[in-house]
Amino acid sequence: MASVKLGIAVLMLSVAATPVLAGHVKPGQWKVTSTMRISGPEKFPPMVTGKLAAQGIVYPKHPVTLDKIVCISPEDAAIDRLPAQDRNDGSCDPFELETTSGGVSGKTMCHGYIEGRAWFEVNFTGDNHYEGSTVFKGTTFGLALETRNTFSGDWSGADCNRAAP
Repeated sequence: MASVKLGIAVLMLSVAATPVLAGHVKPGQWKVTSTMRISGPEKFPPMVTGKLAAQGIVYPKHPVTLDKIVCISPEDAAIDRLPAQDRNDGSCDPFELETTSGGVSGKTMCHGYIEGRAWFEVNFTGDNHYEGSTVFKGTTFGLALETRNTFSGDWSGADCNRAAP
């Protein structure tokens, strides 16, 4: 399968890089699954998709599911910092966070080659499972774009050096 460079435009946001509520996440090895759906690029003119591709930005035409094994340090677990799912290149404002009954939610505005709003929510089931979603609605290079990402994490053990399950 060809490598797909999605950049910040897909907004598999770093919900994750944001401290939320203490005591919901165990340190150790986690299996993280993320499924992204993007709508809008299928309507982009070929000239635009060609320019984007030349910059390394390729939008998948079908949902993409990624599984990865990550390690959450004791320091990150103490503040419920989940594994980052993507990097914020500075084009999005800091999240406005709100504590919910089972987790946290937030929203932000993005500026630059993507313009629009993004929302996320994450809910914890004990200290060994979380799930959530992100949504971005806006434009990229003036063309409509919407991304939806669902994600979950399951604790698989205290030892980050053990073989992936």
